[in-house]
Amino acid sequence: MLVFGSRALRFYFPQFRQPKDWDLAGTLADAERLDRILPRRGHQAPYKAHFDYGGVTVELDIADERIFWARALHVFRDAPILDEPVLGPLRVPPPAFVLFTKQVGLIYGVLHWHKNLEDLYQLQQWITEVPAEARELLRPMQEHARGMHGEHHARGTRSQPDACHPKMPTQPEPELHRRLHQQLKLGARPMIELDGAWQAFPRLEGEEKLQHMRLLFAEEALVHAATLHLRSPRQATHSPAELQRAALRRLIQSALPEAWRYFGINNYREIAALIPDGWAERIRDLEHLRPDASLPCDDPNALAVLDLGDEN
Repeated sequence: MLVFGSRALRFYFPQFRQPKDWDLAGTLADAERLDRILPRRGHQAPYKAHFDYGGVTVELDIADERIFWARALHVFRDAPILDEPVLGPLRVPPPAFVLFTKQVGLIYGVLHWHKNLEDLYQLQQWITEVPAEARELLRPMQEHARGMHGEHHARGTRSQPDACHPKMPTQPEPELHRRLHQQLKLGARPMIELDGAWQAFPRLEGEEKLQHMRLLFAEEALVHAATLHLRSPRQATHSPAELQRAALRRLIQSALPEAWRYFGINNYREIAALIPDGWAERIRDLEHLRPDASLPCDDPNALAVLDLGDEN
């Protein structure tokens, strides 16, 4: 079997945080062997089995049902071994492979999102090389994640106009969105008005191109944070920091093209640093647009409490 997740990372980096469960990939035969020594627990599926190991969850991805994991088992068949007295010998892939498993999940609604994002940044500091076999599995891993989460993600984002990218399935309220870009612009002009903005500024190169892309993403996050604020009742008290944190996450998990969502993950800290303090003061003249929860409303959803979803 192959071990990944935090257990694999502690094999290489003992200082990494204490894992809470076991993430494994194996065959149906491995699942049958575990059935003889461990009780099942929680949700079961044809492609994944869950076991209880002394109060700790063991999640086993079944390679017979998932082509990607069959390929990973083959690629890392000679990887170092972690000897575990009950689970048996476990092959440990290189840490870059585990980094990729965290990275691909972040563009979807995975649990413990911010914790995984912090893990990603920590690993980027520690990992000094990406072996060829890990690099070759990145594309198949992205395809695997797309197959697992893509349909659900598409349904969940179909009616959420989070950004003004032309490929979004729905667009924001045009007049308000343009006004927010103007009031929250991060340069002399709104970033979306610059040539080739959502095409990743094809006429630019190097650091200038990268900085323009970061500014565009930061400005769009600002506009989305302002929109979240204006949709919330006047009685709500979400801080600007909470709103911009939620906006960044929502953009990364939105219907933006995957390339932009991965860009948001890989540049999260740099993008967040571009968001200025005091941005909320720039939209004070729009406070009258916020609904008043004390007034009667015919629409039961209009004054729903805004869930920033910041802890998952």
